[in-house]
Amino acid sequence: MPGCQLELSVRFGPTLDNLILGADLVARLRKEAKIDVKTGDQIELAVGEALANAIKHGQADGDEAIGLTLVVENGMLTVMVEDNGIGFSPEDVPPPNFDEHPSHGYGVFIINEIMDSISYDSRDGINKLTMKKRLEK
Repeated sequence: MPGCQLELSVRFGPTLDNLILGADLVARLRKEAKIDVKTGDQIELAVGEALANAIKHGQADGDEAIGLTLVVENGMLTVMVEDNGIGFSPEDVPPPNFDEHPSHGYGVFIINEIMDSISYDSRDGINKLTMKKRLEK
């Protein structure tokens, strides 16, 4: 990307064992971009939720079916999670019912709470979740 201060990416197959690859990339981002602990923890949680959702619900296929790209440019972090699975609409995911304490269904809620913005696009067999977060100076 032009004017990019930092760009990191990885592709992997759709198994939960590969979540560590995303965590490793976020750890590298935290170090290289000098992200504070609280913000880094939030980013790690949001990225982990997005990757877990892509792996568990996306039904993606192939050794490089899931992609994670982290870009820091002008104090803005952009996180892109791509997969070739069935896709979904984040707007259609209901908020969790906190009174019932479900064992799942918190991912999109958590991402929305942590990140400054999210967008979702699906075309030509590729689903892309883009999340943005302003980084502290």
